[in-house]
Amino acid sequence: MFELLLTAVGLSMDAFAVAICTGLSMQRSSFKKSLTVGLYFGIFQAVMPLIGYLLGSQFADKITAFDHWIAFALLVIIGVKMIKENFAKQKCKLVKKLP
Repeated sequence: MFELLLTAVGLSMDAFAVAICTGLSMQRSSFKKSLTVGLYFGIFQAVMPLIGYLLGSQFADKITAFDHWIAFALLVIIGVKMIKENFAKQKCKLVKKLP
């Protein structure tokens, strides 16, 4: 139960940060737009773990022998990508200051 609570808090913080950035990037805000964005994020944050659970429970017996290798490969790919991005020379974009 504790792990489920930690996962829920992590997902909610992620959705909260994205919702804040989306709200700050809108030119004009209204209650309807805010409610729409909130509902989209809420629905997706509720449905995605459910889909993952349902798919995972159906394929669990088929991938248990090599699931740790899949996780290892994904983490290696992410790590290599992060290292490459660190050494890549990128120009920063200038952002207009708001009045």
